[in-house]
Amino acid sequence: MVSLYRGEFLQHFYMADSTEFENWIVVQRETSRQQAMEVLSYLSNEHALHGDYQAARHYAGRQLELGVEPSAKTRDLYEQIRSGMLKANPTLPSDPPSNPIHNLPVSLTPFIGREEELADLAQLIADRECRCVTLVGPGGIGKTRLALRTADQQWYTFVDGAAFIPLASVSSNDAVISTVANAIHFAFYGPTDPKIQLINYLREKQMLLVVDNVEHLLGTGSQQETIIELLIEILEQAPQIKLLVTSREALNLQGERLFEVRGLALPDFEQVDKVDDFGAVALFIQRARQVCPGLALSAEDKTGIVRLCRLVEGMPLAIELAASWMRILSPAEIATEIEQSLDFLNAEIRDLPERHRSMGAVFDRSWQRLPVNEQLVLGRLSVFRGGFQRHAAEQVAGASLPILSSLVIRSLLRRTATGRYDLHELIRQYAASKIAKLPEEMRSAQERHSLYYLGLLEEQGVRLQSHQQKDAVAELIVDMDNIRAAWDWSIATRGFIRLYDVSARLMHLYEVRNWFKEAENMFRKTADALRISIQGAESNAVHQVALHAMLAHWGFFRFRLGKAEEAYSILSSSAAFLRTRSGTLATIYSHFYLGIDCWILGKFSEARQSFQASRALAREYGEHWHEAMDSEFLGRVAIEQGEYKEARQSLSEALALLRRLGDPSMTAHTLSYLGRAMQSLGEYREAEKLLRESLQLSRENGYRFATGLALDGLGKIAHLEGRYGEAQVFFSDGAALF
Repeated sequence: MVSLYRGEFLQHFYMADSTEFENWIVVQRETSRQQAMEVLSYLSNEHALHGDYQAARHYAGRQLELGVEPSAKTRDLYEQIRSGMLKANPTLPSDPPSNPIHNLPVSLTPFIGREEELADLAQLIADRECRCVTLVGPGGIGKTRLALRTADQQWYTFVDGAAFIPLASVSSNDAVISTVANAIHFAFYGPTDPKIQLINYLREKQMLLVVDNVEHLLGTGSQQETIIELLIEILEQAPQIKLLVTSREALNLQGERLFEVRGLALPDFEQVDKVDDFGAVALFIQRARQVCPGLALSAEDKTGIVRLCRLVEGMPLAIELAASWMRILSPAEIATEIEQSLDFLNAEIRDLPERHRSMGAVFDRSWQRLPVNEQLVLGRLSVFRGGFQRHAAEQVAGASLPILSSLVIRSLLRRTATGRYDLHELIRQYAASKIAKLPEEMRSAQERHSLYYLGLLEEQGVRLQSHQQKDAVAELIVDMDNIRAAWDWSIATRGFIRLYDVSARLMHLYEVRNWFKEAENMFRKTADALRISIQGAESNAVHQVALHAMLAHWGFFRFRLGKAEEAYSILSSSAAFLRTRSGTLATIYSHFYLGIDCWILGKFSEARQSFQASRALAREYGEHWHEAMDSEFLGRVAIEQGEYKEARQSLSEALALLRRLGDPSMTAHTLSYLGRAMQSLGEYREAEKLLRESLQLSRENGYRFATGLALDGLGKIAHLEGRYGEAQVFFSDGAALF
């Protein structure tokens, strides 16, 4: 109730010359205001009783916002909290974060109905004993929209906000964890298991996680283990996290509260004169007026709408699709069309004729009314995962702007607030089943999709090594599901050469995002597929190079996951093979990877040789980024061996190149190591200057590991100079990152 109260009842609404109305409205306004104040006062006192003074202050402040004088008890409580006389419960966050998460997508259409459901969900969210609420129901029933509306109304009660985690287009184990991390703005670091990092990050957070569309991850096999175990661990180890899940199936977890989502409220035929009061009818009219502005409804039309809404049992998706036909059919005609095939309805509906019912009928009717060219485009659009831009739709599916507009108008395609397009997952699956009947069309669309997104990876990958890195990462991440699908299609169709051509770009993206586990799996399965492809066949030199390049990437991420000895075996073999192909980029980065692994293993002589070989080739072929990286790591090796002047020279060369290229992440790393070298040479002022620049650059761009390096270096300098309090702050801040 309190979240719905925004001021006086029917504020600014008056009726001239109506004393009876004025008397009535005064009573209603005062009653509703008094009820709101009583609830706010109760909530303020209850939260204070449990030591949650942040929430208590919020509800006390709400009374002041509404322009009503709070009770003496509440005023006294508010002043005690503000003055600091009351200390917060140590189990609760004392101060709100500066940037609570709120990534809930903005809807372009109004939310209609569901008042009772919203009230019930608000109570569940407020219940301290309720940690996991699962909205269950058939596809198209409105689970996602209801979850988002609930989160939008309740997010401010969570100190760290609310995050929306869409999983409809996620199909791999690693991608689930990566998607969750991306939604809550968490960047992985180091070789530690990503799931452990994620759980540790959430442990102290007070946040609402909206986990959307998990049913396809509940099947048998490792995917089930990943999603279920992840949710269980979050619930067990992050006590202030609440989960709001949408699924067609229950999760079957202890403590799970199932919330069955049904159709919108429906009128009886006897209530035709009050149809606007029911959510199902209100939704139909609102959507119908989008396609038919100025629509006027007769009594016959309203009867047809009631009949139609009852046929679909208030299912929102079916109602929206039905409303899109209002340009050419009356409500009664639409209802008649639906009655001819009830496949869209659930078999459990017993008050309708005994027929086979499914959601397919809704899509069939929409499909049949599409021109052939729009059918083809919709089928081709089904190859996308996680949405797409207009340019991608044009290149992959041949979708012109008029066709995209037509599909949006027919409610078969959605345009998001960010300007991207996407398909409801059920519609995507339906369209995919249609184009699957045209295998050449389907293969052609998948091929164009793969070429487009691997091309995007190459195009944006160049920017990853420049000052545009942050923007490039953002553009690639939003299409990561498409990139994964494009990569998998090329594996399935043996397009290994194109994968080899962009593999260094994907590796760099994974490295910048610290998605080590997903990277290791991606390159391993690619290498396995390549090895099988060339077995028993005449050896192809290019495919052999591609195989060893994938093995090198795989070996590098084995190293990143803490398997340095195992990685050494993989990398030394790949580098030895590629050494005979000195004209390839793979030769450069395979030696670079091997050098890093040797550096970690303490094989400094071999590390130097590998970096020097890689740098010589990089200079020869104009690969300046790799030249900079080799120089930087030669500086790191020199530091390990106490050769600080040599380290300064190598690191200075690397820094000059990286400043010219504009790569912020590696510039930050190099600044830190150069600062360490200068510290060891006794040049503390110059060292501190370099480390502070590294810290600023790392924080601006969200580079967790580089931030930790800089803080550690600054702490050591402060300690050496006797600034022990300052040193402790640096070390504590650095330790908190890991």
